[in-house]
This record gives sequence, C-alpha cells and structure tokens, in this order.
Amino acid sequence: MKVLTTLSAVMVLFQACVFGQDPHFSQFYANRVYLNPAYAGFDNGTTVTINYRDQWFGIPDGNIGTFSRSFRTYDATVDMNLPCLYGGNFGLAVMAHRDDAGAAPLRTEGAGLAASFNLMVDQSKHTRYDITIGGRFGMSHRRLGSNYLIYSDYLDPILGLDRTQLSDVGLSSSWYPVLGAGILFRRFSDGSVRYQQGRRKVLGNQQVLGISFSNINRPDVSLREAAAEYHYPMRVTVHAGAAFFNKPHAKTVNYFTFAPQFRLDLQEDLSLLSVGFYVLQNNFYLGAFYQTNPFSKGQTLAANTRTLILSTGVSVRALSKHRSYFLDKIDASDLVIGFSYDVNMSGLDSSKTLGVLELNMRINFNSDKNRECAIPANYRLYDGECPVNF
Repeated sequence: MKVLTTLSAVMVLFQACVFGQDPHFSQFYANRVYLNPAYAGFDNGTTVTINYRDQWFGIPDGNIGTFSRSFRTYDATVDMNLPCLYGGNFGLAVMAHRDDAGAAPLRTEGAGLAASFNLMVDQSKHTRYDITIGGRFGMSHRRLGSNYLIYSDYLDPILGLDRTQLSDVGLSSSWYPVLGAGILFRRFSDGSVRYQQGRRKVLGNQQVLGISFSNINRPDVSLREAAAEYHYPMRVTVHAGAAFFNKPHAKTVNYFTFAPQFRLDLQEDLSLLSVGFYVLQNNFYLGAFYQTNPFSKGQTLAANTRTLILSTGVSVRALSKHRSYFLDKIDASDLVIGFSYDVNMSGLDSSKTLGVLELNMRINFNSDKNRECAIPANYRLYDGECPVNF
C-alpha cells in the first residue's frame, strides 16, 4: 500500500516536472539530426541511424524490480544528401522516436521531417568555409497509463486497494506539432599539401560551431482537454568541436585524429553541459566526456548530478580490411557500431541507478557518390575509414 501511494504521488509530479525536459543522448554526435537539423544529409549518400538509450535501469519501477523497466529512449533517422541545386547541397531526413518513462506509464512518441541547405561561402587552396541551415517539423503525442494512478475511491478502509477499479484507459494528449531550426558554421583545412616528409605535423583540421532550437512553437502537451494548458518549453542547444588529423611520421600508416567536443542544452530551468573528446584511429574510436548541470535552477535533482561518459565504436568496413560479405551483400558503404556507458558520480549515482547504457548503429549507402558542387572529398579528414565525422 505504501508503495502504491508513493507511486501515485510520483505520477502526479510527472505532470509538473518531467514534461519540461527533452530526452538527450550521451553520444550526441552519433545522433546528429536530433542534435541539429542542419546535419540532415550531412554525409554523402544515404545514412540510417538507430539509437537506444537505457537510463537508470537499476532503479526499481512500479513492479519493484530492477532491470524490468527504466527510462528508455528509441530514435531512428534516415537522411540523405541530394545533388547540387541552386549552387548548394540539400539534405533530407525522416525521423521517428519513442520515450518511455518507467514501465511505460508516461510515453512520448512521434515522427518528423528535417531539411538542410549547405553553401560554401569561401574557398582557398587549403581552406574552405561552409554554412548550413536546417529546419525540422514533426508531430508528437503523449500518453499516461491510468492503471498507475490510485484515486481515493479505489481504496477500501478494510480491504485496501480494490484492483477491480484499475483500468488502462489512459490519459493522452492530442497530436501536437513540434518545430525546430538550426545553423552550422564549419571550417576545413587540408594540411596534407603542406606536409613535410619525415616530420611530425598536423595534416589537417576542421572546426564546427552550431546552434539549434527545439520546440520553437512551445506546443500544448496537456494530457486532458479540460486541463489547464501546459506549453512545452523551448530547448536551445549550442555545440562546438574540432578535429585534428595527425600522422606521427611520414613512413607510418597509423593516422589518428584528436577531436575535442562541447555541448550545452538550456531548457527552461534545466541545463546540461557535456565537455570531452574523441580519439579516432582507422577503424575505431574512444571517447571520454564530463557532464554536469551548471545553470539548473530551483530545487531539482539535476542541479546535483555529475556524470562521466565513456564511449567506444568500431567501423565494420575498416575492421574487415575494406571487404565485408554482409556490407557487400546489402551494397552498404560502411556500418558503425557505438556504445557508451554513463557513470553517475553524484546525486543519483551509479550505485543506486547502475548508470546509463546507450547503443548506436549507423549504416551508410552510396557514400562514394560525391556531391556535384563544392565536392568535399579533398577536405574530408577521415577518407571514409574513421567512423565519426562532424
């Protein structure tokens, strides 16, 4: 009885608190269109991206059992680069997502479209500058399972909870539109032309700065038509990064790339800051990030949460020395599999939550078909062998 009463109180708080924050991904550059719609069609060809996040699976749910249900997020994107039109490169993306809070008492699901336009603004012998703008339109829906809510008339003073009263009719919102927009500034430098044989030297580098806006229209996500309106707060994301392509010696083939990255999310009274780096070499990468909530306001658990994020990934094509029966069979250019684990160091630490697991899979088709204008092949740092591009 005590557990059910507590659970009922928690579900009431869902309407006041949980509604105010979008899901986020630890491998944010592995889910680029969600990070910024300007990334739609970023890679040559067509890319299919699937993300799965399982957060705090060690916390018991309403069934009082760990590993049963947790905060789970599913996201899938298909994006493609289009041939040059009007002097630039276009990209399109189709997205679908689902977010379950607990044993699916609160579920958010939806789908959308994103489009981007990339334009080269300046180019010299060694350097190129690009600007990309993007927009996103989607429809989403929310549902709260009513069998998790205990009302006073469900309680008998002698027998306790009358389970015959429980139903799964659910409270749900109407389908509401969600609008987003973003912009990217990118700089490429091809240092290979200036490479001096026999000396350690940076071969090339690139920098990116982006900002995106989600829930621009602040949709009404109220679960009941008669209830007071609740407008979902806008989320602002600022992200930046760089990648430095290195070769220790001219006679070696072990290229590696060092890529520091940064992301800041601001949404109403909540914030999320991630700072870290990737190290990439041929067919795999390793990453380490520190995540905290520096600007969160009010009495929220988020204000006391610090996390260490460890990630790794591998390129199946490069791992198999450019030949893969599976990839050749489906005519795919590459398959990248990524994994990350969040170690919660304060607040709800990993001893209570068991941390956060995240899986990512990206498969690319026809990446050998360069864009018809502002062809980026001479300015790509990884030449298709490293599994991450920014």
